[in-house]
Amino acid sequence: ESRAGALVAQHEAAWTWQAQKDTIQDVRGRVLAGPTQLLNSQSPEGVRNTLMVLRFLHDFEHRIDELKGGEGDALDEGMDRWTALELFCRPWVLTLARRPVLLRLEEHVPVALRALCALCSPWGLPFGSLLAWVTLQSPGAFCRLHLRRIAGPALAP
Repeated sequence: ESRAGALVAQHEAAWTWQAQKDTIQDVRGRVLAGPTQLLNSQSPEGVRNTLMVLRFLHDFEHRIDELKGGEGDALDEGMDRWTALELFCRPWVLTLARRPVLLRLEEHVPVALRALCALCSPWGLPFGSLLAWVTLQSPGAFCRLHLRRIAGPALAP
């Protein structure tokens, strides 16, 4: 929880759909089990904020599932895994209009992984983009994900 009362949730290495679902479920559990200044059941505004965050998490999970190509065994044969992964790893900030931040959901990238991505950039970025293109996925999503891993969450989606 931040000083302003927002729930700050960081995830690391959630590269598979199951890891992403587990992360979203963990955030849901934290919203429900650990009330914050803005997310609680003590006031009508707190309840509204909590429901809004839970709805965002539900819609977020559903959208990533759509990008993966459905449920069940079809997940391994998904439409565009890079786009789904890039969408999940973006820094997300949930807020009401002109009000404080309710939820920050962001990927924590260790320094060693940032250095490895930067070191591999000269050949990894073009090779990964080509591989994404050949497999009929999104080279742009691969590039955005790779660059965000190097620059950190300061790189806007």
